[in-house]
Amino acid sequence: MDPAVVLSTPHIIIGINDPRGATRKAQLFHDGVRGAHAPTVLDVPWVDDPEVPQGLAGASAYLMKPAGAWHALNLVDRLGAWPNDALLCKQLVPGLGVTRTYYTRVQGTRSRLA
Repeated sequence: MDPAVVLSTPHIIIGINDPRGATRKAQLFHDGVRGAHAPTVLDVPWVDDPEVPQGLAGASAYLMKPAGAWHALNLVDRLGAWPNDALLCKQLVPGLGVTRTYYTRVQGTRSRLA
């Protein structure tokens, strides 16, 4: 991804993961991201009622500006430690974005016990 695009967007945390197989209502999320007139980086789409925490696709791959890191650490200080996919949601992080191009995807393999 072009660093100039990251720097020029108002989004403070930007998801780069393909939502398919990585989040609830993945196809609806994908359709919202891949709309015909979507910019390179856009707001994370709503895929459910506002009472349901929603955010990055799996919160497994994202870019974070210093302001995003500051905001996330502030949330941890205020709310306590949460899993990143619960903490990085639209309801708690203004400026949550997603790239129209996906740079990563879930592997689709099972975890093995050591």
